[in-house]
Parts: sequence; structure tokens; C-alpha cells
Amino acid sequence: MTYPWGRAWAGVGVLFAMALGALLPAACEKETTTNAVSSSGAGGADAGCYSGPPRPLFVVTMSAAIGSLPPDTTVTVKWSAGQEPDFVLNEPATWLSLEDGSNVVCDVDADAGMPSERMQLRCELWTSGATHVRVSSASLPTHEQTLIPVEVPGCDEPAPQEVDIVLGAVSDAGARG
Repeated sequence: MTYPWGRAWAGVGVLFAMALGALLPAACEKETTTNAVSSSGAGGADAGCYSGPPRPLFVVTMSAAIGSLPPDTTVTVKWSAGQEPDFVLNEPATWLSLEDGSNVVCDVDADAGMPSERMQLRCELWTSGATHVRVSSASLPTHEQTLIPVEVPGCDEPAPQEVDIVLGAVSDAGARG
């Protein structure tokens, strides 16, 4: 048997919970805008916590030390959820988006076709935690790097980072291919 006042009390409970939630202080002070933290690890408590729309944990910009990126430039990403499908610059079938279920989204336009020369490639990595990036081609040394999120004290989320990778740079001389 149900009582007519049962529904009324349930509605009051929902309203009370909503009001209480609005009054509780946030876990950390939120700013509406925060610049991305550089890969050098700058940031910290002064950076504040981000409260805007979702954004990738890492934005990686790749270029060649001399000239344009080779057409066969391949980006391989591994993180705690496993390995993402490879992105290959000269294979439009590998140019996936978030809607395709990919966590590696590069700044290419599938409708425009294959670019003849590409000076740089920018990829968003929608990962969490440590993320291993491997950028390779047949004509340049392979670059491998594990990206570590920068934790901001008092915030629930790590700070997004921008990372530059230059293929064929002097630091790549010891990289394995």
C-alpha cells in the first residue's frame, strides 16, 4: 500500500539534496580559464583548477628538424586503456576522431585529402595517466617519450600539457627505430 504523502516527501528530499549541493564549497577554487602547462612541468597551486569544457590531457605538436614531415609519419600511443590505433599521415583511413572512438585526434581534414607537404602535425591525446608516444617514419629517427601528467595540488584533474616533438633533432640521435 502506498501513501499519498510518500511522493510529496520524496520531492521535498530531492529539493533538499539539490539545495544542499549548491551550498557545499568546492573541493578547490576553480578558475574559468587556465593556460596549458608546458611539458617542463611548470604550474602548481598558483595555476588554479580548470572548470571549463573537457579538453585533452596532452597536445603534441610534431615537426621535422629539417624540412617537412615525412609522408609516412606514424604516431603510436599507449596508455592505461591499451594501445590506440596508429595514426599514419599518408593513410587517411587512420585519421580518426573522438566520434570514431579514437583518443588520438590529429589536425587533418579527411575531406581535403592528403596534404602534399606538412610542416607540423598537432595531435590531441584524450588519455589519462602516463601516456607513451612513439613517432616514427622510414627516413627519420624514431622518437619515443612517456608523458607524465602534472598534478595540481588541490585539484581533482591533472593540468593539460603541450608537448613539442622535433623529429631528427640532435636529442633523437640515441633513439631506437
